[in-house]
Amino acid sequence: MDGVYGGDSRRGCMRGVPRVTLLATILCFAGVALFCGAGHEALSWTAWLLQKHWNLPEDTSLIIYQLIDIFLIVIYGTAGAFFLYGILLFTEGVLISRPRKSYSVSTACCGRCISVWFIILTYVLTIVWLGVFGFSTLPVLIGYNIRDACNIIPLGNPTSVCMDLRQYGLIPWNHTGGRLCDDTLTVMCDTSEFNMAFNLYISACAGATVSVIAMLIYCTVLVYNYGMSQLLRRDDYCTKL
Repeated sequence: MDGVYGGDSRRGCMRGVPRVTLLATILCFAGVALFCGAGHEALSWTAWLLQKHWNLPEDTSLIIYQLIDIFLIVIYGTAGAFFLYGILLFTEGVLISRPRKSYSVSTACCGRCISVWFIILTYVLTIVWLGVFGFSTLPVLIGYNIRDACNIIPLGNPTSVCMDLRQYGLIPWNHTGGRLCDDTLTVMCDTSEFNMAFNLYISACAGATVSVIAMLIYCTVLVYNYGMSQLLRRDDYCTKL
């Protein structure tokens, strides 16, 4: 009877799905897809707005457009890299949730080394995504300030209301242009392109937030699975995460 129950237990363990890892993988895919997709479109609309409404010098425009192209390439690479990394982490979660009896000693030792490597890399990537989240809030802040300035203009404020890209460090202070005031600023704020870009930047920031949550869950699961596998190295033990 013990053998029968033991066999059922092992089969159930092998059929078990690491649910928390699966949740983290879904969140990772959703967050990265939202960040990359919304960020790509937001940068495209930003380039159009800069060309259409902001009076930027030619050399400054060229530098900004080159930076936008670099960000777009980074977005493409991020999407592909994290799609692959999410699959690897989910596969590692499935393997480590299997019974230890299904592994040889050498494979188990190699698996522990791989788990440590995943923990370190995931921790580093979590810090990177925290930086990405902080960086993604900057265009949201700039867009909010522009909308707030546009809402002040219809109130009949006697002073001139302007937005200057130089105060955000986007262009050097010794450059001319990059400044919109009053009516020209209102015209830009009333365009659907500006509202679209602003909403897309908010979506990209939300995607970065979801990605940070997913990486934190990954870190928790990886550390828990590794610690429990070292504490309870029984032949029929599996972590279930």
